[in-house]
Amino acid sequence: MDRAKVGLLIDYYARGAITLTSVSLEERQPGMKYFGGRTGLHSAFIFPLSGRAKMWFDGTGYDMEPGMVVHAGPDMAFDRKVIGEEKWVYILVLYQVKHWELADACDYAGQHYGLHLVEQSARLQEKLRQLERYWNSPGDLYKLRVKELWYGILNELFSLVLYRAQDEGRLLLERLLDYIHNHYMENLSMNRLAEMHQINVNRLAYLFQKHLKISPGEYLNRYRLNQAKNLLNIVHSQLSIKEVAQRTGFSDPLYFSKRFKKYTGLSPSEFQRDS
Repeated sequence: MDRAKVGLLIDYYARGAITLTSVSLEERQPGMKYFGGRTGLHSAFIFPLSGRAKMWFDGTGYDMEPGMVVHAGPDMAFDRKVIGEEKWVYILVLYQVKHWELADACDYAGQHYGLHLVEQSARLQEKLRQLERYWNSPGDLYKLRVKELWYGILNELFSLVLYRAQDEGRLLLERLLDYIHNHYMENLSMNRLAEMHQINVNRLAYLFQKHLKISPGEYLNRYRLNQAKNLLNIVHSQLSIKEVAQRTGFSDPLYFSKRFKKYTGLSPSEFQRDS
């Protein structure tokens, strides 16, 4: 899930009045399977603590293991099975949320979605176990503690998701740069670069602007021009300007010469002569 979607979720839950209806520690034995069920009347967060399982909500599958949190809406078709030889243990939080000022907003409480964490957070797990203990403790004071702790859990959860989204952006940018560095001499367009990495062009531009403060097209051109400088700087180079242009991904030598002079202040021939 990208940062923009996480931001919408944070705004949705910050503005709504959340009422927890159940908090429970659940265990499912190895080999357990359950198909053809439906979720109940309330929305749910499922926090895996240990073991592995697979769950499907309205036909969409989720890998239920530590480091993954899944949300499900009310009255959804769901199936599940435990994977492996270990018990699957999780915290199930059922809730309702009311919005007065967001009547026309997207109803995230009625949807299913998965949240990948940056890591399996021991602190988050401890807060969840504490929430389950408070929920089952008598006395009005614990009701306030439950509410306070739950908002702290949501804050911790979305912070971990945001950190992961940020890290994933950096990793994706590194893959994009590696590809450019290895294929700059080819007919490489931004549409092709985005398509090959299964993102849209807007996402591509965002990553370059956020981390490098430059457009992807300009980065590609500068990298090509730096490679051209290296070729022209070779002692006693016998390469023609046309050959240098072709070897660095410029199909038009005239366009290459214009870009090179704008970038270095010298024409390719002047740069080659002065090297």
